[in-house]
Amino acid sequence: MSVVFPLALLLQPRVRASSNGLYFTAVLVVLGFITNRMNVSITGMESAAGRHYLPKWTELSITGAILALGFAVFGLAARYLPIFVSEANAVSAGAGPETTSTAAVARLSHAGN
Repeated sequence: MSVVFPLALLLQPRVRASSNGLYFTAVLVVLGFITNRMNVSITGMESAAGRHYLPKWTELSITGAILALGFAVFGLAARYLPIFVSEANAVSAGAGPETTSTAAVARLSHAGN
């Protein structure tokens, strides 16, 4: 089911031409993959061990800390490294806002082809 629904969505040209449609379909694919991996690992381990597993609070807090660290590192990288071009930099380089929006549309125009 997690393969059929995104595939059916991607077969529609209207979804392939829409950035929101592509994003929604990609989210469905990722959620389907996560659900499959969780199902395989959790049910397989529980049936092999014959016991029910529930993570302790320490395991959950370490996982949360690793995720928070990842978000913090990405936030710092996006702020201090030249990853995203700001409008002030684009205008000072001689490219007006219409040039940057045209480039963004040009990049999205081939989405789904």
